[in-house]
Amino acid sequence: MLQLFPNLIGNVIEALPRKGTLQMRARCTDVEAHVLFADNGHGIRRDIRLRIFELFFTRARRVLQPRADHSMQNRTVHVWRNGR
Repeated sequence: MLQLFPNLIGNVIEALPRKGTLQMRARCTDVEAHVLFADNGHGIRRDIRLRIFELFFTRARRVLQPRADHSMQNRTVHVWRNGR
């Protein structure tokens, strides 16, 4: 989560229009934490949306060397997306 949230927020900020907004909400129970991110951007193009959960997929112009934590980040997003 220490890498996931900053990366997600950075991506949203990069993609939002000039006066875009990002909302974040969180709540916790004894056994779960729920975090909701919402923005008023235009959304992700279909061709990109089909690939965003691929390991090491990027649209960055400069590709950095992959780090070991990316696989965990990918799994975290995948688990979050599928509700498991």
